[in-house]
Amino acid sequence: MSKAKGKLDDDEDGNDAEEDQEQLLDQSDTVSEEAAAEAADPEIARQKKLIEETEPTTELEQAQAAVLKSQKSQIDRLTVEVRKLKAFISKRKQTYKRKRKDEGAPTRALSAYNIFVQDRFAKLSRDNEIALQSDDTNAQLKRVPPASLVASTGNQWKELSADEKAKYEVL
Repeated sequence: MSKAKGKLDDDEDGNDAEEDQEQLLDQSDTVSEEAAAEAADPEIARQKKLIEETEPTTELEQAQAAVLKSQKSQIDRLTVEVRKLKAFISKRKQTYKRKRKDEGAPTRALSAYNIFVQDRFAKLSRDNEIALQSDDTNAQLKRVPPASLVASTGNQWKELSADEKAKYEVL
């Protein structure tokens, strides 16, 4: 294996080369879109330069500057969320085909174990939602394959006391 090939596999911080390439592409896409917009319309470039060089003096200008700043921060936050979700989705290896049932078909009541499993999946979902909403750009979404989550949940169910199991049986 050549030196260049080894460097592409893992970099010094342990990230995959594919993740780094995705991040670079996302950043270059944003920069290239802005550059293309400026190149297509020199008026936009002139206006951006004017905004960057001028300090807001009147109350109206200050209010508009504050609105622009809050919009930019919201766009930045949403961009980070989109990148996190893209990274999360791109790692998904398994595709699922769901068998559809008749809409009017009666459903069975869930067993206590099924309710317990749903509770565990809901907890993982809440943790991922918190990571997604966090301001930390390095926050990672938890990736637990469903098969291993169900297996570990099964072991937890076996070790659960009768009192705790009764709580799920009532539901």
